[in-house]
Amino acid sequence: MSAFTPEIGRELDRLVVGFQNVALPRWRVAMGAIGDPLPGYLAPVTGHLAEVFFEGRWRPELTRLRHRYLDDFVIDGTNEKLANEPWLDDDGKPVGVFREALLANLRTRAELAVETWGTSGFDVARDGAAQSFVAATTPLCALYQPVPRPEEPAQELHHLLTYARYVRTDAHAAAWEEFGLTGFDMVALEESERGKAFTGDPTSLMARGWLDEHGAMTREGIAGRAAIEDRTNELHSVPLGTVDDQAGFLDALRALATPEAS
Repeated sequence: MSAFTPEIGRELDRLVVGFQNVALPRWRVAMGAIGDPLPGYLAPVTGHLAEVFFEGRWRPELTRLRHRYLDDFVIDGTNEKLANEPWLDDDGKPVGVFREALLANLRTRAELAVETWGTSGFDVARDGAAQSFVAATTPLCALYQPVPRPEEPAQELHHLLTYARYVRTDAHAAAWEEFGLTGFDMVALEESERGKAFTGDPTSLMARGWLDEHGAMTREGIAGRAAIEDRTNELHSVPLGTVDDQAGFLDALRALATPEAS
């Protein structure tokens, strides 16, 4: 396993999650300006898939893979409505108000990318992200790989950083699945680790002995959580091994600003 893998994973989290935390509220404002056209079951779930919709490459399994921590009821309901209601044309591309809302999503992200990173000076970060993403053979990455990259440099960087984090996301999911856990288990485990109130049901982790009766992580839980992280890094190291200069890639990621709300 590469010694750079854990730090690269943390930097991708910082940049991509930070970007989403700013972009989503801005997209909501943009949708308000056009009359809030989307029902709750389409926003914000579909916003993360905007570029895929415009290429006509949306598939039900993509919604599930992109939102592994959401309830099956939410994912199944969204997929059913996308398949059976007139949101997409015969080529699977968005139409009407759905198209307008997704265009607003892409504009919001493009504007935030330029605002945060400018228009140049990030070639090493861009190329490292692209190399790891192209090398990935995991399900989520495979569905995104045929999608053309934006021509605008900062927007391209944003997309590639997001896709590079999907490499990590797929590795993490494969790791916790090897341990017999679900996305809901991982949410509960991380909530316990951070001392937060549970948003889901932690009983399966209690039955496993990873949480005690008060919801605190046990010795077994701490060890299991560490083992999942180790396995994630091991799996993530494989596509990262194709990056020409991992140390340079990490330095370039560290040099990128965290998106901030204005």
